[in-house]
Amino acid sequence: MNPRGKIQGGIVVALFFALSATGARAQAESAPASSGKSFFIEARLPMVSGVTVNTVGLGSAGVPKLTSGIGIINKLDIGLGFDLGRLSITGEAGGQETTTSNTMLLFVPVARYSVLGSKDGKVDLYLQLGLPVGFLSYKDEKPNNTDSDTGFTIGYLASIGGRVFIHRNFTLGAEVGLTGLFLTSLVVDSVDISAGITSVYGALVAGVRFDI
Repeated sequence: MNPRGKIQGGIVVALFFALSATGARAQAESAPASSGKSFFIEARLPMVSGVTVNTVGLGSAGVPKLTSGIGIINKLDIGLGFDLGRLSITGEAGGQETTTSNTMLLFVPVARYSVLGSKDGKVDLYLQLGLPVGFLSYKDEKPNNTDSDTGFTIGYLASIGGRVFIHRNFTLGAEVGLTGLFLTSLVVDSVDISAGITSVYGALVAGVRFDI
């Protein structure tokens, strides 16, 4: 793990504990949504602290950057996340300029359960599981030839996080976890490609939530 990754991971962990410690002293108006059904939207800012890539990889792929869903009960959320990533490399081979790009589109169904919370319900600790599914498009552009193909991607997401209701409808939090992706059915230069990505990540999470 590089020094920058360690610093980023330390920031997320420090924020996680700071939120847990201060959330219990939130102001009186910081009440969570009721125990009935609710609708939520969340945005994540992932910081990858370690990546193992086999053949093809896209950093924090598999971590949903935007998620929306429904709180079925006070402790259980079901949602669908979205992730789009692109990696493009331009170089020179044999005196000719080449561009190789990978574009990944993922949909991530997620389930999250609150396992521990404060008595006033303003702070909680949750476990989250997800199933990233999508496609990776590969393109290798040369002056006289372009090779491209699209492969199927499936994976997993497992994380633990904490959040604070800074207002009845607004939450701030942080989570750490593990995500893995597996690529199949991709053909490059007439060669079948199989690839795996395993990432340890930390993420800052901001959300809005409304009763329905």
